[in-house]
Amino acid sequence: MSEPLENLAVIATPGNAKKMTATWTRGTGSMLRSFVLTLDFPYNVNIARATEPKPSDPTYTLTCTYATAQPVLDLFTFTLGTTTSDSTGLVQLAPPDAPPSPGLMNRFKVAKNGVSVDLSFREGLPLLQGSPPMIFKTYLLDEWTAPGAASGGKLPSFATDSYFSRTLLPGHHNFVHSILLEPAVDPALAEATRDALAAVNIRYLYLFHDSDIGTSPDDIRYLGFDNTLHGP
Repeated sequence: MSEPLENLAVIATPGNAKKMTATWTRGTGSMLRSFVLTLDFPYNVNIARATEPKPSDPTYTLTCTYATAQPVLDLFTFTLGTTTSDSTGLVQLAPPDAPPSPGLMNRFKVAKNGVSVDLSFREGLPLLQGSPPMIFKTYLLDEWTAPGAASGGKLPSFATDSYFSRTLLPGHHNFVHSILLEPAVDPALAEATRDALAAVNIRYLYLFHDSDIGTSPDDIRYLGFDNTLHGP
């Protein structure tokens, strides 16, 4: 699904001709979320240009502010805290090669204490003003290429093909990968599976995999609906 940005949000250039913002909200009351998408251009957006602007010209930053504090996981100390806002960068990715480069295709299993999760995805390069950067150290998620499937232990077996339920954080040079699964936000997930996840207090699955030399063991941890951490 796609449509013009102005159909979603209020567009403005707040006192800076090289910057545009798009603002919108979702939810009400304690579930209110306020979004701001900031586009920082390398040129004045109010002046006509000889060349047509490219989607990859600006630097995109998406910020969400929550009316109610949300849990946040510190991956270095592995402790839980709370936050009232989150930010992320958005990029336009280069089209994948045909056939896809084997080095950008990933398929592996994360396993611990009888629990396993199968993952399959492609990584790619961002574009900068229409071209890939000359020097780039870490590839980004391009697309999930198969459903994520999990089973074992007290975890009810499930598979999810939803982009909303899966988040990938590649480590430096793609040596390691961290993945966060939130299966209940997948609209296609069976109601019985939702109930089973709630019964064992599993809202998120945190997964870690050493994709380079394999010296670090896989890790799987559960984040409960009560914001507690537990493992398989």
